[in-house]
Amino acid sequence: MSGHRRVSASWNNRTGGRRLQFVLWLIPIVAYLIYGLVHLSACAWDHDEGLYLQRAALANAGHSLYTEILLNKPPLLVWLLQVAFWLGGASVETGRLIVLLLNLAGMVALTVFAWGLWGERAGVAAAWLCLGLPEFIERSAVIVADLPAASLASVSLAAALLHRRGHHRYTWLVLSGFTYAAAVLIHPLVVYTALPLGVVLLSRRPLLSITWCDGGRVRECRAGWREMAFLVAVISGSCLLTLIPVDAAAYAEWVIATNASGLATGVLERIGHNWEYVRDYLMDQPAILGLAVVNSAMAGATVDGRRRWGVVYAWFFGACATLLVTSPIWLHYLLLLALPVVIVASGGVAQVATWLIDSSRSGREWSQWQRALAILVAGNVLLFGIQGTQNVTSTLDATTRTWTDEARKIQRVLLREAPAGGYVVSDDPFLAFATGRWVVPALTEASFKSIRAGLVTSGDLVGDILTYQPALVVLGDGRLGELDGFEEWVSVVAERRSEVGETRVYQMAYSEDAAFDLTDGPSWVGSGITLRDVAISDTEIEPGDTISVTLMWMRMGPVLGDPHVFVHLLGDDGELVAQHDGTPVMGLLSAADWPQGVMVPDPHVLTVPEDVPLGRHQLVAGMYNWPDLLRLPALSVKGQRWPNDAIELGDIVVCAGTGENRFGYPGLGAWAALGAFAVPVLASCS
Repeated sequence: MSGHRRVSASWNNRTGGRRLQFVLWLIPIVAYLIYGLVHLSACAWDHDEGLYLQRAALANAGHSLYTEILLNKPPLLVWLLQVAFWLGGASVETGRLIVLLLNLAGMVALTVFAWGLWGERAGVAAAWLCLGLPEFIERSAVIVADLPAASLASVSLAAALLHRRGHHRYTWLVLSGFTYAAAVLIHPLVVYTALPLGVVLLSRRPLLSITWCDGGRVRECRAGWREMAFLVAVISGSCLLTLIPVDAAAYAEWVIATNASGLATGVLERIGHNWEYVRDYLMDQPAILGLAVVNSAMAGATVDGRRRWGVVYAWFFGACATLLVTSPIWLHYLLLLALPVVIVASGGVAQVATWLIDSSRSGREWSQWQRALAILVAGNVLLFGIQGTQNVTSTLDATTRTWTDEARKIQRVLLREAPAGGYVVSDDPFLAFATGRWVVPALTEASFKSIRAGLVTSGDLVGDILTYQPALVVLGDGRLGELDGFEEWVSVVAERRSEVGETRVYQMAYSEDAAFDLTDGPSWVGSGITLRDVAISDTEIEPGDTISVTLMWMRMGPVLGDPHVFVHLLGDDGELVAQHDGTPVMGLLSAADWPQGVMVPDPHVLTVPEDVPLGRHQLVAGMYNWPDLLRLPALSVKGQRWPNDAIELGDIVVCAGTGENRFGYPGLGAWAALGAFAVPVLASCS
């Protein structure tokens, strides 16, 4: 017989059998797709969904990745979302659809990989086993990086396995290289899949259960060192070409340095801590783990079986080792462990199914070890069916992810108060994106990890608020609550505050350059700063009161040193009555970091002593360098230098208290009024 002929012990030559297997394979694939399509517009599954959507929208709006838009992973997922937004509009549904297609390709690739190792019935079993995994169907269209990266890595492995068939060798190899590079460019966590890739390519015999014969003789394969070198070249070239448009310095800081610093510290402690998560996750999946153990025993009985066993376990142990040193280890990363286990388990199910079909046709009885293994497989399949049904049921019940009433009210506030395509500050970037509002760029990496590590600070967020002037600041009990002093500053400078349930909504107002409350107009301080405006909470106070003074600064040029601000209340004799000194903007943003040409509200609170003399007092402000305490020159708009470099803000009148004095008794004014009323009354009575 000339040419190549496919031979397989598990291949069913009857058309009806093939169609049935195809239908059984297609049902879980379609169910996976339908579930994802139904939940495209659901509320967020994870905080990262909102961050990725916002990054892509801001990138399409012209903001640069890694310099303005912050991300601690390679850029490919953001770029894919950008393309999706260009084609279908910037919406949650568009972003989730592209992720659903990636994950669907990964599920199909897993079934192809199982078919390639153990036979086509294993491909059917793998599809059903995937569907029953906890969170697998739930995350079908969730915009996070780990599962799409694992899906593309699965495509790479399947393509490498098909490459060993012999036909279109470099076509499959190029596909394998491109998809592996794409997987790493979405999330470097899946770099461990290089281990099974190497085992597939360097095996001396094809690993496929469907081998190829030439003239009745099984063709031997040399170890594919040349193919491996070609694959490495494709992967390296793809990664380098993809990263050419990225700012190299910013990429090195946010991706390489940030992640390397996390991996370099506390490795031994992290391994011990993460092992508990890995162990508990595997122990919670006894059925599929049991199926994997049974198939491992069956596969270990033959040389070819052990070779295929080695491929999948290189995959599994590579994932396990990677997760043990990952910091932090998120619980949804643990699904990566289950994917190679599914491949092994599917082989056991397929083998027992083959025995059952063959014995029903031939009438041959099973051996005792076959019966024992079949009972183990059947028991684990039954247990997995029960667990899988519970997983899917709980997913359908709990992950409809409907919007809460509070979230819908906040959406209405955003639609009413913030312009479409405008900026807001929000603890919930997903909710803001769903209403067509973008968060300021500093919020695109406002994760707990980044905030606690000091990579994103209150000053970063204040700087973006001053630059982009968002209409609203919407704060719940999320990550922004960990930014020290941020909400305090917002509450002082905001025009209005309202509450929606547990969420605080601040309406922001920004001073116009033309409006001055200063009597003598703006004043220059130092060489690059002007005081443009001032807001004083009250100009008539009583002893013991506090007054809020908000200075409106503007940086016009370079700022040297570390300017601090003083606000003083002076008596008639020029003596200091009350003061507030310190870094500007409540210590959140130094003057050198102010955006140029933008009004900077700088609140200060002064407490007037109880024994302050009554009468008119003068309020002044200025700047001095730290730590030498030398005041910066302060010049009026006419070019005249202010006395003592203290800009006059206005007068504060301290009046006597009314109603009660400081001891709690009626004041003299009250007694006088009572006497004035009582005298004519007593006179009329006499």
